[in-house]
Amino acid sequence: PWTVDFEQGPRGVAFPQLISWTAHADPEVRHFAGLARYRARFTLPEGWRKNGQGARIDLGRLWAIAEATLNGKPLGIAWTAPFTLEAGAALRTGENELAVEIVNTWHNRLVADAKLPPAERRTRTNILVSMGKRWAELPPIESGLFGPVRLVAGRR
Repeated sequence: PWTVDFEQGPRGVAFPQLISWTAHADPEVRHFAGLARYRARFTLPEGWRKNGQGARIDLGRLWAIAEATLNGKPLGIAWTAPFTLEAGAALRTGENELAVEIVNTWHNRLVADAKLPPAERRTRTNILVSMGKRWAELPPIESGLFGPVRLVAGRR
């Protein structure tokens, strides 16, 4: 299970499985634009890494950009598939904590706001169309970390 903190939004949201923010029941999550921090813990069994073999974190699918840390050590930024990062020396036998920050675009907030009366909108823009359509006519874009997130033995 993952815990997600949305910067300037909901905190401590439980994600029992990884889904798009647009599929979440909470409208604050569904229409969120910005940075969200995912956290999960896992236990690496004794002897999992044999003879100093490398390891990498495969983030699966995501939108749009990810930055990951493992046990507080930076793994790097992933912005194009395959979304994999070297885990290297950051991985340890026993308890580990993986944190993944995901940043999406402004699109979903603008789509949601376009359907509200002007006084209730969170955003202001003079850009009224995207892809030839008004914001209110556009569907939201899947956002977040979709996974599956896997620990993979070996190097890329």
